[in-house]
Amino acid sequence: MPAVVLLAGAEADSLEIFMRLEARNPDAADGFFRRRDECPGQFGLHPEYATAFEGKFRRLIMRGFPFGIFFTVEAERLFVQAILDLRQNPEHIRRRLGLE
Repeated sequence: MPAVVLLAGAEADSLEIFMRLEARNPDAADGFFRRRDECPGQFGLHPEYATAFEGKFRRLIMRGFPFGIFFTVEAERLFVQAILDLRQNPEHIRRRLGLE
């Protein structure tokens, strides 16, 4: 199984999401982190099962949350680039990923 690397931008996204959720519902915030940590393991052996997004990026939707995990596959590693709210403008997502 490829190693999963959570890059600094994705870690910052996680903390921001956690703080917003914790302000409204601490249980949801804890659940977010559990789900975030489970998701890469779900597609670690077969990352191609995650939806192709654009360019080299793939997206996995976090079940139970409106967030997507955006990652790239390079050699034997999965690089989690961002964790973003999928309800926002798609152009903002593309800019955040450096696609625009």
